[in-house]
Amino acid sequence: MGHYGYRLFLVRARDGMGRKNLDFGNIANKHFVDILHQDISDNIDETLKLEDPPKILENGSSAPPTGSVVRFTAIDRKELELRLDFFHGPFGEGGTLIDPEGEDDDQDVEGRALSNPYRAILWFPRKGTAGILAVEARGRACPYRRILASLKYIHSTTHRLFVEAGVADKAAVAHFIRNGVVRELEVTSHGTARDGDVLTDRVKMVVKISGASKLQEKMREKALQWANVQWKRLTNQDARRALAKELTTTAVGVTIPLDFDDSLLRIDGPNDRKRTLRPSRDVGEWIYDIADYRLDDDKWFAQVSASIAEIFPTIAASEGVVPPS
Repeated sequence: MGHYGYRLFLVRARDGMGRKNLDFGNIANKHFVDILHQDISDNIDETLKLEDPPKILENGSSAPPTGSVVRFTAIDRKELELRLDFFHGPFGEGGTLIDPEGEDDDQDVEGRALSNPYRAILWFPRKGTAGILAVEARGRACPYRRILASLKYIHSTTHRLFVEAGVADKAAVAHFIRNGVVRELEVTSHGTARDGDVLTDRVKMVVKISGASKLQEKMREKALQWANVQWKRLTNQDARRALAKELTTTAVGVTIPLDFDDSLLRIDGPNDRKRTLRPSRDVGEWIYDIADYRLDDDKWFAQVSASIAEIFPTIAASEGVVPPS
């Protein structure tokens, strides 16, 4: 069963390779959404070929070219929001298309791009330097970089969009926690053998958290503190142990005389989606999981747009931008 969702990215506009973040509301005496809407509209159904850097084989010869293609198939504007449908897929990897029913002949895809349909939203403020790019995810695949790379081929001006990693991910995680329910805390203690290897026997403790309780508020606050302050994964073992001890003491109410090595929180979020937060892992590539099947366009765009509208004020407050009314 597949998983479908989306990722959110903070985007900036810059002139060429310049480093100054520009005001979306005043680029070339226009709002940037006016420029981009026209540029994409002029290139609907055009195939944009994005080649990887050349590779050399072991025998010194050049490897066959590889890369991916992007083809925008539809664009719809809602004030300062652009809703995009597009195809994306790799080429140069070879392969064979096989009919599962065995009725049609096999098709060689050598030199062809095997593409999938995707959707995206570009969401801009009325004025200010921070916008949002939302891109559909199919499993772990999310071609956000390819979208921005393809736009470079169709821009009518020298202005470009750049992703600022982490900021929108951070807001999305906080939004998920704030609107979710912490169901369980799990902490684990691993024994260590004389040779330093982790023993197979371990101690695991699971604490159930009531949905409507003071403990729920405390655990949600702990999760938000970790997401907002300790954003990157905790690679230091002492830091992971300290956090596991803090979470355990908060959940149980007493100090347990055992050193736990790691912890995780199981959270039920909006739209009946469930996620596990592990401080030992980097959640910087946060996928907003929304369904086990691909939603139709109306539902997907409406749900993602509503999510952006909820999250953007948090970003706007720190970035000094004016959200669309």
